[in-house]
Amino acid sequence: MTEVVLKWPNKSPTDTTTFVSSEYGLDWTAFTSTETIVNSLWSCSPSFDASSATKNLINIFSDIIQSGKHTRIFLGGGTANKSYKLTNTVTLSGGSILSRDVYISVK
Repeated sequence: MTEVVLKWPNKSPTDTTTFVSSEYGLDWTAFTSTETIVNSLWSCSPSFDASSATKNLINIFSDIIQSGKHTRIFLGGGTANKSYKLTNTVTLSGGSILSRDVYISVK
């Protein structure tokens, strides 16, 4: 079985809450059928750290968009030349819980 690894384009460590943040997202359409996403939670490894934008990524804002089929997250900060694994866990209107991992590098 082949595992698909999702990777977003690199982001700048200078994207912060006071200037500009980087927007990224996931399309869940293939997994949702007639259901919609009712909850979306993002986690990060290493952990999000709102107190230190120069060390770790910050989850500035996240939401559910496009008729409940897509999720997005706005990221700030991060350490240059470091990669992070983000996990998006969603709950569908029928009660199913799904997770997808995506990787991002700060350059």
